Amino acid sequence: MLSCLSKRKKKHGKKMDDIKELREVVRYAINHNLELKVKSVNVIPLQDEDGNGILHVEITIALTEKKLPSDIMYELVKSATNAIRGAGESRFPVILPHLADKQLLAARS
Repeated sequence: MLSCLSKRKKKHGKKMDDIKELREVVRYAINHNLELKVKSVNVIPLQDEDGNGILHVEITIALTEKKLPSDIMYELVKSATNAIRGAGESRFPVILPHLADKQLLAARS
């Protein structure tokens, strides 16, 4: 019985490490590729109605003084998706980007 619990803890711990690693991969990609400071990244593993694994990923960007480009939401989703795929993750990512309150966006050109 005890060995069974140990295996569960190890498996659960591995999953938690994977989620922590995914958060860091997403944070790094956005910092590096988009030169934005990330306030938070939250990754929740879920299943869709067919039982397939998905990742619910919420990203919040810290307030910047500069106006962000009008396509920033697309760039956030693209950068996060590429980082998750690059990390070898096969679950489908559902990415919800958020900007800081009072963040200004540049006008479309």
